[in-house]
Amino acid sequence: MSPVEAEARRLLRWFPASWRRAHAEALIGTLLDAADAEQRDRLTGVERRDLVLSGLRERGLALVPLPVREAAASIALGVGAGLATLQLGLEWAPGVPKPAWYGDYGFGPFVSAGAVVDLLWLAALVLGLVRQRVAMIVVLAVSVVAGLALVVLPSSPWTASRPPAYGLLVMALLAMTACIAPLRTRHLVVLAAASSGILLAVGLWGGLQAGGFLGTRLFFWRLDPYFVGMIVADAALLLLCARQRVLAPAVLLACGPAWLVLEVRWAVLHDVTTGAVQLVAAAAVLAIVATRSRLPSRRRPVSQPR
Repeated sequence: MSPVEAEARRLLRWFPASWRRAHAEALIGTLLDAADAEQRDRLTGVERRDLVLSGLRERGLALVPLPVREAAASIALGVGAGLATLQLGLEWAPGVPKPAWYGDYGFGPFVSAGAVVDLLWLAALVLGLVRQRVAMIVVLAVSVVAGLALVVLPSSPWTASRPPAYGLLVMALLAMTACIAPLRTRHLVVLAAASSGILLAVGLWGGLQAGGFLGTRLFFWRLDPYFVGMIVADAALLLLCARQRVLAPAVLLACGPAWLVLEVRWAVLHDVTTGAVQLVAAAAVLAIVATRSRLPSRRRPVSQPR
């Protein structure tokens, strides 16, 4: 066995066993031919990098089948748009008090510059619904960069009234999930946006009446992770009971990272014990859905490393 073949077989361990059985010999032959043509006795750095990255990608794709990724992208886009709509309305709502420490600062008619992120999300929703996926990804990427800028830029009249960083992180995680695959159906996007908007609007109304939960114009400031976790876990388990073995894990993939961010913040700032219990419950829901879904993998052509 030549050094090139030995190194290639070692790096192919990054790929799933099923992929290696189907494609390993053909790929090794291609690498050997390229090495012979260039009179090399080792793989190039680019070939090593591509083998590792392609192997990790294939393992990820094997773990989460394409139908689940498509559904998760659709749900994440809808939920993010629903959140953005509520946040934008709350940022603008003249009858709702803003935090006292904001003073006279603001962002035009809005209470904070987070309105920029919300407007970008609504533009991404429209682009997703008209099937302009590349443009949608670009707009969502800009929203993530805008959120990062609001967190790291020094304080100024434009950024003094910035939204909570963990809220921007939640929106960034939803944006990244919305880009992992083509949207499954436009109906699922609209359903996710409407249902998340209605559920959180109900919580917002109740909080405003009580003067507590969600009782300021900063939407994420008092967002209780128990409320979010109850919605996400119940939705996943109900879908699983209805034998929706694609939608159930898709809900967790789309909303689980955002839920985790809220849980960790709550545990660190408020109640470690309660936060830990809720994290254990989240892990239990994830385990149940993962073991009971048994998702079928869709056959698709596999791209070889360059």
